[in-house]
Amino acid sequence: MPSDLLRARPDIQAADAALKAAAADVGVATAQMFPSLSLTASMGQAGFSWPLALSGAGAIWSIGGSLTQPIFHGGALLAQRRAAVDAYDAAVLQYKQTVLSAFENVADTLASLEHDAQALDASSDAARAARQAYDETAARYRLGAVPISTARSGEQQYQNARLDEIRNMSARLSDTAALFQAMGQPPIHPS
Repeated sequence: MPSDLLRARPDIQAADAALKAAAADVGVATAQMFPSLSLTASMGQAGFSWPLALSGAGAIWSIGGSLTQPIFHGGALLAQRRAAVDAYDAAVLQYKQTVLSAFENVADTLASLEHDAQALDASSDAARAARQAYDETAARYRLGAVPISTARSGEQQYQNARLDEIRNMSARLSDTAALFQAMGQPPIHPS
């Protein structure tokens, strides 16, 4: 099964978002360890005269910059970065576990579907055989060769076999819906 089919699962999407957030936290913690450069600029007008305000003659300009660098934080920045890296590693492990659980869930559901298909085939064969036996017994009853209790017994066996077939069909449909859920896909509704 292609991995892309499982991307729609909410648990995988949540684990992916947590992983991206943890990676961003590592970037922020790393950036805090380096110097910070800030550039500023401002412009204004001197005096309050409409002709001067609309011309460049009364303009005041200011450009500045600042450079700050963490000098001594007692290892706090390094510890924050290590904590962010550890949180990222935990998010990676959680993401891997979530993906493996998703694959396991889908594999279990596919195995259930295979078992359901085999059970449905067997119960369909049993229902067909019981129907044939019932039809033969009913024909013999109409000819007077067997009592009505034998005909009713054959009918009951056929109805029980048909009920088993319907139960197995229901289990297969239920497991098909579980497969859609395991893949994170909504079931397709016929229109």
